[in-house]
This record gives sequence, C-alpha cells and structure tokens, in this order.
Amino acid sequence: MQRQQHLLEQQGKMATSQGQQQSAQMLQQQQQQQQQQQQQRQQQRQPVRSNPTSTESHLQQPQRSRQEQPEKTFQYHRQTEILDLTAHSPPSEAPLRPWVAQQIPDGSWAVPSLGFYTQAENHPPLHTLYDSTLYNSPYANTTQQFTPQPRSRPYNSVLANTQPAPQASSPKHRSPQLSGLTTPYSRFEPSQDKYDPTEFNERREQARLEQQRLREAAHHAEREYFIASDPHVNYRNYLESLEHFSVPRGERPNPYLAGLIANQILPADPNGDRAIAICFAKKHWDKYWEMRDIDLVLEWAKEAQNEDSRAEGDDA
Repeated sequence: MQRQQHLLEQQGKMATSQGQQQSAQMLQQQQQQQQQQQQQRQQQRQPVRSNPTSTESHLQQPQRSRQEQPEKTFQYHRQTEILDLTAHSPPSEAPLRPWVAQQIPDGSWAVPSLGFYTQAENHPPLHTLYDSTLYNSPYANTTQQFTPQPRSRPYNSVLANTQPAPQASSPKHRSPQLSGLTTPYSRFEPSQDKYDPTEFNERREQARLEQQRLREAAHHAEREYFIASDPHVNYRNYLESLEHFSVPRGERPNPYLAGLIANQILPADPNGDRAIAICFAKKHWDKYWEMRDIDLVLEWAKEAQNEDSRAEGDDA
C-alpha cells in the first residue's frame, strides 16, 4: 500500500511539472505575438522618407503659398481700384496716393504703413464723377430740356380782377331753435361732450369703495388702540374666537348669567365705583345681583369699606 501511494505521488508531481512547462511556453508565445503586432503597427504609422529635406520643403511650400495668396489678391484689387479713381478724378483735385506693395527679402509681400482712408474719400459721389460741368464732355446736359414741366392754368386778366363772393360761414355754436321748421326731416342730436353713464357709474363705485376702505382702516386702528389698553384682552379674544365655532345648546352663553354683576369684567381702574361694586358682588355671588341693582350694591360696598376701616382703627 505504501508503495502504491509513493507511485501515485510521483505521478502527480510529474503531471504538475509538465503542466507548468506547457503554461510557460504558451505565455512566451503570446508575448512574442504581441511584440510582433506592435512592431507592425509602428511600421505602418511611420511614413517612408526617401529624401527628408525634399518632403519637408514640399510640405512647407503650399502653406506659404496659401498665406501669400489672399494678400496678393487683395493688394491687386486695391491697386486697380485706386488707379481707376485717379484716372477719373477732376484735374483740380490731387490724385490719391497709390497703394503699391513691396517685396521683403525673405520672399513675402508686405504693404507699407499708410494712413486710413474713409469710403467717402476713396469713392466720390456720382454727380462729381459724371457732371458735365466739371469735365470737358462733348455731350450736353439735356435733363432739363426733356423733363416735362408741371401744367399750370392759363392766366386770365378778367377773372383775376374779380374776387370770389364771400361764403356764409356756419356758426360754431347753434342758437336754440326748432329744427323742424327749417329742416323737417332732421333730428336733434345731443352734444358729444355729455357724460357717459357707464363711466359715471364706474367713478361712483370707485368713490364708494375708497370710502369703505377708509372706514375699515379707521375702525381697525381704533380696535388696535382699544386692545392695547384693555387688560382683559385675552379673555375678550377668547370670547370672540368662540363665535366662529358651533357649541352645543347647553354650552351657549346664558343671557341671565351674563347680566349678573358678579360675572362682569373688572375695569382698568380698580378704585372706581364700578370696580368696587363688581368686587363686592363677586364676594357675595350667591345673591345674584343684576346690573340694574348696581347702585344699591355700590352703597352696600362703601358701607362695608367704612365698617372695615372703623374696625381697623379700633384695633389699633
């Protein structure tokens, strides 16, 4: 058994060594193929240069000709245009300065530094170029001879001495009269400056809305002042907020209870007659005094205060 295991181990080692050799050979072949492909790509990218100096000069020459070609054509047209203008210019005026290109030693063309000319200076108007009065032209100007003149009415001395009869001018403001007497089929038309009812209604509505806005603003300002000076503003706001919610019948305010003196709000002045009466009614709430009895409650409250002050004096 041990011998068979030893043989199996040797066979496994031999198989692994053979597999490693085969994988190494395959990797070498792949690397060689990649190197060959890279060399072929580089050879395809590099152009064949038999004479490098001639090719460089051949590549540079068309670029130079392209740069010089628009300058030469522009200079040629400019020079011919100036020559034509100087040929047709009047003898009294000095001819324009010709624009001549100069050749630089390096082979290119350049224009000398010249001043700028406007279009009006280089292109005079047509009437100065073709006016026969400025040039010794063999042709006469016949524009006025063959131009048709405006027709006029023949002059009559008899009619000229007589003046036309004056026409009756219509009055601007007609006097009030019955139009049916003079023109039976005419109808009286009111003046155009009469007010428009729609415009009048719009203005009246605008005035009404403006007055309503002013009243609301004044009421809001008065309410703000009252709220700022009211010590029971929280309770008052609470009562106002309850008006917007529907409460059950049992929770609705009772007018009888709301009319009792004990349920009234204390005023701002605690030493006033109303405040004294309300405080006395709150102490004796079981009496159920109403607002019509406030004068009687005030007398009882003052009597109670006098008795309290006498008792304090006796104790002292």
